[in-house]
Amino acid sequence: ELERFMRTTKELRGLVGELVGERLKTGKSSPGLKEAAKMCVVKMAEVRKANRDAHEAADSMLCAAEAERNKTDQVSQQLQNLQYQKIHLSRELQLCLNYKGHVVDDLIPEEEYESMTTPEERGGPRGSHEYELNRLNKEHKQREAMIKSLKQQELRKQLYEGKLTSQRKFLDGLQAHLDAIYNAAEPVRKEFSKSAPLPSLHSELAATASLLPSPLYSIYYQAHSYEVAFGEDVAVSIEGDITEAQTFMKAQATAVPPTPGADAKKRRKRKNKDMEEDEEESLTKPHPLFLKLKIPPQPEDPPSTAPTITLTFSYLTKLQIVVVQHELSSKEKEPSFLQDLFPNDSGIFSPLVANDYLYININTRRPRAFNDTNSPGRPYKWAQTVGCMTFPARDSGDASNIKAPMLRDSGITFSKLVKALRERCLVWTQVKQMMQELSKMNTKELPKVPGCEALTGSGAVLHGWKEVTSEFLENFAENDEEEKEPEKMVLEGVNEEGEVMPSQADAAEDEVYHTTEKEDRNISRKEHRFFQLTVKKGEWQALAEIELPRGYPKKAPSFTLKMLQEGARKTAPSFSLTSVDPNALAVVDAARKNGEATDNALRSIEEELNTHAAAEAAAAGCPASRLLIYQLWTLKHCFAIYIDVVTGQPLHALREHRGRDRRLPFLYNPDTHSLDQRA
Repeated sequence: ELERFMRTTKELRGLVGELVGERLKTGKSSPGLKEAAKMCVVKMAEVRKANRDAHEAADSMLCAAEAERNKTDQVSQQLQNLQYQKIHLSRELQLCLNYKGHVVDDLIPEEEYESMTTPEERGGPRGSHEYELNRLNKEHKQREAMIKSLKQQELRKQLYEGKLTSQRKFLDGLQAHLDAIYNAAEPVRKEFSKSAPLPSLHSELAATASLLPSPLYSIYYQAHSYEVAFGEDVAVSIEGDITEAQTFMKAQATAVPPTPGADAKKRRKRKNKDMEEDEEESLTKPHPLFLKLKIPPQPEDPPSTAPTITLTFSYLTKLQIVVVQHELSSKEKEPSFLQDLFPNDSGIFSPLVANDYLYININTRRPRAFNDTNSPGRPYKWAQTVGCMTFPARDSGDASNIKAPMLRDSGITFSKLVKALRERCLVWTQVKQMMQELSKMNTKELPKVPGCEALTGSGAVLHGWKEVTSEFLENFAENDEEEKEPEKMVLEGVNEEGEVMPSQADAAEDEVYHTTEKEDRNISRKEHRFFQLTVKKGEWQALAEIELPRGYPKKAPSFTLKMLQEGARKTAPSFSLTSVDPNALAVVDAARKNGEATDNALRSIEEELNTHAAAEAAAAGCPASRLLIYQLWTLKHCFAIYIDVVTGQPLHALREHRGRDRRLPFLYNPDTHSLDQRA
């Protein structure tokens, strides 16, 4: 179109040029000029047509270009989207390649997966993408099913727990109903004092077991059930004279109960010493049959670690209590081996307070102190509990002890008893080994225990370790004789013939003497062990008396310190006490000369050993059976610091403020490893 337009324009110019030339030559119009003018007009129309066609061609070209540009833009947009997808997938792929998990989930083994699916479901051979994808989908479906099943099981578990809670509440309330039934069945129990032998007992022992008194029968049944249920080597046997037991049982069945008030009409004469001894022996006469319970150490314990203990249970028919005597397989005599097996159970006095009144007609107003010489055993509280006896708790000097909790509420069962006896045997063996180590302390160093690294005790030495139990018991016996009341009980209203009227005898019950807590504690101390040693640093020496209770290590040893030799002290600034009473100064000087002055620093060290050492040893990881050794390390360390203080040696003491409150003791601070004030 452009070429045609240019060509037509050129032809038009040529015709116009010719027309103008003819006109200039002739100077007037002619038919040839008119023809030329017509041709020019025609050419002009052709030029205009060519111009129009060119514009139309240009417009069509622009439209085609716009259409092609739109196609290009669409392709560019698709390319850009593909690039974005490529970047995103590249990042995800890189994260997957770089992932390193801590726990790799175990998938279904390929053999198992192939056995449960068809080749079409697998989607290809092993190792292919479709194969692994289908394998993962299969694993996912199985795990979803397992999670759903787990939720159902948890719901069932909650349902069962609710049912068990309601059943426990119901069972907890049965004890009150059983007590009511037990009390209501008292007339029946008088007629049938004991149920028939249980089927679990051996047939050859059933007849013998029926001859046992009720408490011993209960203990025998529990021991036999424990042996059968747990399959342990705990063995129980019935021993004694069966013929005498049958005679005793027949005598009890035919005995006529005394008429109330009949004894009050009789005159009672004063008894001589032989009669009193016979009556005292009759009170402690046991039943013809007794039980022997053999408890070996735990099977998992190493051999020869703890001895086998044999308990002998006897029943005192008149006192109506169970007494226990023990024997160790090592043939060592330990009279107080069972003392404080459970808290506050020394086994010295009868748990039944009414027994104190039975001794009113013998020779003493004091409660009977049981030992191995005057009775076949000791009446421990746990023995009464295992024998299903419900005595009120004994509380010395408390008139309201009838309202005290029953022994059955103590929670002592036969399994707990066996566990406590095995622990006591193991601790006894460990203490015995520890005493052998301490006996060599005069030639060797103090044994190491956890936590003693911080207790250096530089310069202090421990020596002279020895046991002084026999000497202490002799001194204790002498002091006891001085404080002991007259053995004979003096009653008012005794006539010249030594006869006592019934009313006066009945009034004598109010004069029965009950021991105080202090006396009970002193009597229990007779079963403890006592030791002595000397702690020395330089010219200073102190004597340490150690009391090892039978409940060790549940009860910590007690230390008492006394200064034997003092060295040179640091010089103190001189000052005058103008406001002090001269008489008071004279009393203090006299006490110092007589050796009666109290060393507050030694008392502070005693408090550190007796009060705080047990908690610090447990926090340091020291075994409970090695508590005594940890206390000796603390004694050595505190005494060394004390001597450094009084002699003026440099001592590191860190305090939050200057000075200290003089009303509080100056004690060893384990945090700063120095003598400081304990909050």
